[in-house]
Amino acid sequence: PVAAAGPDTSGCFTASGTLFHLHGTGTNGNCSWSVISGTANIASPNSCSTDVTVTSGSATLRLTVTSAHAECSPATDDVVLTVTPLPTCSLSPPNPLPQCASTGNQLCATNTSNVATYFWYITSLDAGWQITGGQGTNCVTYTAGNGGTGATFHLIVTSTAGCKDSCVVRDSCITSGDFCSLTQGAWGNATGKFGNETHLQVEQRVITPANPLVIGIKKSINSASFGSLSFVDGSEDCLILRMPGGGTARTFPSNLGDQTLTDANGCTAGVLTFNSNGRFDNVLIGQTIALSLNTRLDGNLGGLMLSTTMVSGAAGPGPDGKLGTADDVCLGTDLRTVYISSRVLTALQNLGLPKTVGGLVVLCNRALSGLDISPATIGDCNSAADAINEGFDSCRCLVQSSTVADNSGMATGGAQGDPFANGVKDFALAANTPNPFDHSTLIRFGLPVQAHVRVAVYNILGQQVALLTDGDFAPGVQSLVWDAKSHSGAPVAPGVYFARMRADTATRHFVQTRKMLFVK
Repeated sequence: PVAAAGPDTSGCFTASGTLFHLHGTGTNGNCSWSVISGTANIASPNSCSTDVTVTSGSATLRLTVTSAHAECSPATDDVVLTVTPLPTCSLSPPNPLPQCASTGNQLCATNTSNVATYFWYITSLDAGWQITGGQGTNCVTYTAGNGGTGATFHLIVTSTAGCKDSCVVRDSCITSGDFCSLTQGAWGNATGKFGNETHLQVEQRVITPANPLVIGIKKSINSASFGSLSFVDGSEDCLILRMPGGGTARTFPSNLGDQTLTDANGCTAGVLTFNSNGRFDNVLIGQTIALSLNTRLDGNLGGLMLSTTMVSGAAGPGPDGKLGTADDVCLGTDLRTVYISSRVLTALQNLGLPKTVGGLVVLCNRALSGLDISPATIGDCNSAADAINEGFDSCRCLVQSSTVADNSGMATGGAQGDPFANGVKDFALAANTPNPFDHSTLIRFGLPVQAHVRVAVYNILGQQVALLTDGDFAPGVQSLVWDAKSHSGAPVAPGVYFARMRADTATRHFVQTRKMLFVK
């Protein structure tokens, strides 16, 4: 017999073991493989060709060819299989964050080993993010984006043996200016302060005889409207009396008509009702009033572009020592993430409205007046208005903005569009947003009927890391937020995780899993 095991071979490490394909030859006999040294798993030990898995280090395998004739001695040949370690790298977000459109920023890989070559690239919807130097080294210089949309930096490292690995990090930039808002509760607090003014004084300043505050769409403008509420100059006390709004978000009564609230009529409005505290018993009224006033408080807020995920950061006073003035400084700390339903963006586009805070004001006014805002819902409008009012409370900078699914079905961050853009047709677990994420991520699921839902997070070993919910939910789109913490409240390590949803009804058992990437 003649045995030829093949040449010695090396392969790159993988967590599940490095797979080698051996193609030995045996003449005048039958092949068999055995392990001489090291640890290896032979898939087909009695075949000339076999797959072999080696977990680490090296292993020596022997091919033996045995003749059918006892008087003929077996032939042997050995082959050495070596597992080559992967190169390693780590990336962390810059601290502090760079100013948008700034040049000469630097990002460096750390914890590198076994690296021979570096290759960097950026993915972003903002073409302003550009690598300008250092390609092929462990540090690159770059120009930050134009503002609003962040970027993901990718680094591929290769060892001398040709083994590759990669690391990623999400980067953002801070704008040179901030946006200022107040919550609806603040607008109902007469003595609260914004700068040197009380909230009542701000209301008296922004509501003028030439510019009354109108909530809803007047019937004189659209006869299909349920009506509107107006606050004229001198009626600011009525805002203080009736704010904040509470209860459920809904339209005006269908027979409201166009009403004006003044001290003279006791700050009442026909068939409109109030809660036991004398406040609006419709939270959408309060949120829409607050959002409208905020676009007057900060003339730039109305032009702020909306996206499905918006991250704001703290702002501080500039040289004048006052917050809310032109020289405010963006600090990039105390990050706060808010979410806008993609249905809101679709509704704005369908109506020919800008995808801005100003457009959102009009959309919420239409919702209150019973006019079409499809595919958005009244709840979507209320949540979006609340997100802006809270997300830029006092004064904050837009640090990051990304849209998960636009109206053409394109998506960022690996998401596969919005499964609920046209309503809930079946059980579904949407891709988390943002993804990758570095702080928290939104997990949405849709239910066509009431169901018991369990959503949990698992690591790559299949171990449950966190239980996000386990209870009954009504039909519709529901949202959860995972803050990248375990059951115990401790932060989890960066890496790949899986969100698993199970929904049970009397006749249906639904399970879906989504992959998530947590980066730091």
